[in-house]
This record gives sequence, C-alpha cells and structure tokens, in this order.
Amino acid sequence: MLTSKPLRAQVVRAAGTVLALVLAASMVMGASSSRIVWEAENYSSIVAPMTVGSSIQKDKLGSTPSGGKYLTIPPQPHEESPAKVVYKVKVSTAGAYTLFGRRYWQDGCGNSFYFRINGGTAVVFGEDATYNFWKWTELKQPVTLKAGVNTIEVFQNKKERGVNLDQLVLQRGSGRVAVPVKAETPTPNAIVKE
Repeated sequence: MLTSKPLRAQVVRAAGTVLALVLAASMVMGASSSRIVWEAENYSSIVAPMTVGSSIQKDKLGSTPSGGKYLTIPPQPHEESPAKVVYKVKVSTAGAYTLFGRRYWQDGCGNSFYFRINGGTAVVFGEDATYNFWKWTELKQPVTLKAGVNTIEVFQNKKERGVNLDQLVLQRGSGRVAVPVKAETPTPNAIVKE
C-alpha cells in the first residue's frame, strides 16, 4: 500500500513529538530522583531528650518551620546526652550527595549537631553565627550514598542545647549545587519507618 508524502510527513512529525515528550518526561523523572526532601520530624527512630517541637517559632523575618513542627534538643540544662534521631533514607542512585538542613540556632552555645552517614565518622553540622533565623546550612563535606536504604544519624554535639532542625535535603552531586532558599515540598515515602 502506498501512502502520500504529506501523510508520511505527518506521521514522522507525530513520532518525533512523541519521542520528544518521552525524553522530556524521563529528564524530569531523573531530576526528581536526584533530590530527596523530608521533614526532620519524619524520622525512623528517636532518642530523648531529642523531641518534636510544635510551638510556632517565628524568626526575625517571620518565617516558621515547615508544617509547624521541627526537631529540638530543649535549651536547659547544658549537659551531654544521648539525644539522637535516625533516618533510614531511600536513595535510587548511588553516588556523592550534598546534605542541607534547615535549622534555627538560638545562640553560640547551641549552634550545631553531629551527622553520621551509614555508620561512618561523625561530621559537625553548623557552628555558624547566624542566630534566630530558619536558614539552610550545608554539611561541610559531601556524603557518599549507596542505592537503597541509607542511615543518617543526627545527634547532640557536646553539650549544645536549644538547637532546632526543620527539614533535610539530599541533592545528588557535590561542589556547585543549588542551596535551598525556603521550606521545600517533601519527597513522598523517602523515609523507612522502623
């Protein structure tokens, strides 16, 4: 059967459009799997005195924690404790990731946490002097994650209290990655519950 040249041209254009749409969709899906967002209070397990705060803590610009909740180690007394939260995070692609946390520091005696990835060495998160703001801070070094479930522990740094954590973001890549600006939309089913 013979088809006319105009009809063949239309079929070729239609096929090209479908292919372009499929490629665009796969690029969007790939981009979404390279960024994982979760609420700090959506943990796998927690050890007191780490707790979920629910008072609406506004910063100097009027920003509040996402969803009105956040993790906190209460301000007093200043003593070392077993305060810890554990996240079991599902990652689809192995590799280097940059970790960000949206945090609120009250003062220089409460401006950091420790992070430990998959049982590795503890790394200090924070120790900056921007107080009374919900602000995104980057973990000082990239983290290497495996495909599947990874364990991220957040725990008390020395005797620091009054530290607050609202959200966390894992962004695939290291070096020049976009720093979040405001509260992010959480990735569905990112955390495995114990």
